[in-house]
Amino acid sequence: MGTAALAYVFLQWLLIWFDHSVPTEKVKQRKFIKYSLWFLYATIVLLVSISRINIAAHFPHQCVLGAFLGFLLASYLVSETKWSLWERLKNLAKWKMILVAMLLSVSSASSYLAHHFLGLDAGWSIKLAFKWCLRPDTVSVYTTPIYSLVRDNGCFYGLALASPLKERKFYPIVGATVTTLFFVATRMLRPMMPTNEPFQFYMFHFLDNFFISACLLTIIPYIASLVMFKEKQN
Repeated sequence: MGTAALAYVFLQWLLIWFDHSVPTEKVKQRKFIKYSLWFLYATIVLLVSISRINIAAHFPHQCVLGAFLGFLLASYLVSETKWSLWERLKNLAKWKMILVAMLLSVSSASSYLAHHFLGLDAGWSIKLAFKWCLRPDTVSVYTTPIYSLVRDNGCFYGLALASPLKERKFYPIVGATVTTLFFVATRMLRPMMPTNEPFQFYMFHFLDNFFISACLLTIIPYIASLVMFKEKQN
């Protein structure tokens, strides 16, 4: 789902860029570029899905549903209509975004708990993985429903802290470099997180995702703007 959503954002950016770069009279060339980019998008999503199935990280139906939901979510968020979700969220005050984060966290936790009260098992796919994998010890905790709840809730509150989510200038080279270094640094710190006690493990990962979401919309754009400001002064 993440791949389908992120790749769609890049796809739309490339389509707009080529739309402004290629003259309107070159109809065939514009169509070829458009179809080629959509084919590339579908190929990337397909290959990622196959790789996830190959390493037994997901089942086929999860990949299909995830890709479909990622495409729908990204297409809705990047739509430029004044009624789009992004247009509504980016100007919300901080306290309103905190309320939205609380609502989403309560909703997700309630959905998880409802499975238990109804006698359903939210981790049924994990049990199948333990049953059929040749090496059950390789089943990752990062694929469990409870970890997804912790991760997503951390992201919710990180976005709320960074609100209002007004459009920030993105400097492609500087911004992408700083973002990459930031992600590498945070991933290098993950092995240092405690794994013996469940509460500590999930708390540290909640803070990890909270910190990443907040920094992506505050510190990183600020650092990128400082670098660009220095270059303009020089």
